[in-house]
Amino acid sequence: GHDPKHFGAVVVKSPHCEPHMFKTWAARYVDVDAPGSTSANLRSLGHTKCARPMFPLDAKVDFVPTAKLFRRAR
Repeated sequence: GHDPKHFGAVVVKSPHCEPHMFKTWAARYVDVDAPGSTSANLRSLGHTKCARPMFPLDAKVDFVPTAKLFRRAR
């Protein structure tokens, strides 16, 4: 592939891009969130049929992950 350091601009199409991969050499980082079904701004998607309050749709809601473990039936 091409070395992105040799270009004037690099566009990464991912709301979950890893800044640690380029912050040492990038002069500037511009976060762009275009509207649509893949927006990283979940509040903009208009979800109404879910238990509320719901992280991250509502402000000041603690996110406490829980894990369910499954195993294959023998």
